Amino acid sequence: MVREYVNFPIEMHIEPELGDDLEKRLYIDAEDHLKKLAKHHTDITGAAVDITQPAQSRETPYIYEATVVIYARPKNIAATEKHGDAATALRGALKAAERQIRDKREQLRH
Repeated sequence: MVREYVNFPIEMHIEPELGDDLEKRLYIDAEDHLKKLAKHHTDITGAAVDITQPAQSRETPYIYEATVVIYARPKNIAATEKHGDAATALRGALKAAERQIRDKREQLRH
C-alpha cells in the first residue's frame, strides 16, 4: 500500500495479513503521525513501515514487530518496537522514530 501524503510516499508492508479494516487503521495512524512530524519541515522525503509477526511459528506468544524507517536528510532514521498488539507496536516504533528525528533536528540547529 503506497499513498502520497505531505509530498512524500509512505509504504506499508504487513505480514501476515491482519484484515483490511485493521490494516487501513494502522496505515492511517502511521500517516497521521508522520504528517505531524513532517509539518513545516522539508527533511523527510519518505517512510516505510513494516509490521511482522516473527514469533508466529515458534513456541513463544505471538509478538508483533513494527519497524518504521523515515527517509530523512541528511541521515535516515529507523526504529523497531515489539508488542503483543500490532497497533501498540506501531505506536511505539513511531514514537521512537519521532524522538530520533526531533533529536537530529535539535543537533542540526546547534
